[in-house]
Amino acid sequence: MDYNYPTIRSSYAGHPSNYSELWPIGSHEPMKKPLRVLITNNSLDQRSGTELYVKELALALIKAGHLPIAYSQVLGEVADELKQMTVPVLNNLHDLREPPDIIQGHHHLETMTALLHFPSTPAIFVCHEWVGWMGNPPSYPTIGRYIGVSNLLREKILTSSGIDPQLVDVIYSFVDPSKVVQKKSLPEKIRKALVFNNHAREGEALETIRSACSHCGIEQLDVIGAGVGNVVKEPGKVLHEYDLVFGIARSALEAAFAGCAVISADFTGIGGMVTTANVQEFRSYNFAIRNLQNFAFTEENLVNEIRKYNPEESEGVSKWIRIDADIEKAVDRYLTIYREVISRGTNKVSSEGESIARHTSDYLRTIVSPQIKAMHKGLLHYIKENALLDDKIKALELRNAQLEKETAQIAASANHCPETKEKGLWKRIKPLLSKQS
Repeated sequence: MDYNYPTIRSSYAGHPSNYSELWPIGSHEPMKKPLRVLITNNSLDQRSGTELYVKELALALIKAGHLPIAYSQVLGEVADELKQMTVPVLNNLHDLREPPDIIQGHHHLETMTALLHFPSTPAIFVCHEWVGWMGNPPSYPTIGRYIGVSNLLREKILTSSGIDPQLVDVIYSFVDPSKVVQKKSLPEKIRKALVFNNHAREGEALETIRSACSHCGIEQLDVIGAGVGNVVKEPGKVLHEYDLVFGIARSALEAAFAGCAVISADFTGIGGMVTTANVQEFRSYNFAIRNLQNFAFTEENLVNEIRKYNPEESEGVSKWIRIDADIEKAVDRYLTIYREVISRGTNKVSSEGESIARHTSDYLRTIVSPQIKAMHKGLLHYIKENALLDDKIKALELRNAQLEKETAQIAASANHCPETKEKGLWKRIKPLLSKQS
């Protein structure tokens, strides 16, 4: 890893003057002044995609000798873990008295809040979501580079208004090898499978996967995810216990890194079994929404993909992923981009302009953002409740169909049973059966 960074300012208030003499762990070259990187995120609460992305990136930056700072208005479990890692976590940018060297923005509102608070600080924006307004990239003059974490998100940035295509790049998602236990080998036959998805919940879709696994002779299917109340703090430590994992995005990537066979799938669609022939395509689209359009989510299609299980193929996939998705490669790319963006600089804002920008930032932070987030939270709650209601309706419809079938069997049996007719029971049963029909 290259640690020769340009000196951004002649003075670095509050820090020793001899940073150029520091040697990061594993480096054989002296490192110049560390970079202070402000990373914004919509939330630092639950253990989900972008929260864990921030956490792992911040830790990697610390190991490389830099000074990451995390900002979000929603703090919780991940924020606490960042603090334990000695990463400062803020929910008010006024607490950061010295401007960062660069801003790495995730999510629209948090990014704009930071850009306005530090109007002379260069920035990059990283797009993580295809669906939803939070991932929409802002067109703003101090953003010197736009990064998509997949080819699809690169396309989203390129089709967003006001963004120079020359500033758009891709850095695929990564895995920290120190957080993942490697599976020694895969068995000839799948014994244990896992659904690894925060959106998984008990219902028809999960039963479809269970039925497909049972059909293929898989003895055990477990589920990890917030939707079923089974959140595993360090999934990389348990993934090696499974032979096959159903997952998308980060979940699929970590499972492949651990050495499991992976079927890219969730309840909206099936990407398919990841093989050495298609792994690069799956990775380029982050094992996510574009891939999931390959097959409809049905038991038959799941069975077809499970039957493609090949231990040697999956081990080949894992070997390639462990090289391509190593976090060091991503951090090298980010550090190169930081240096390039910082070297171009930004126009210095007057004190009056800075005051206006910071007041606007405060307006976003205290008025606009809380209102929008409250509405968004309410909408997500409505969607979740509606989905649960749909599951209950489907369960009732299934039960009703079973009862109708049983009723028909009883009717047929009673109609052809002489003893029932003789005892007059048929006369009492028949009106009840008519009501059921």
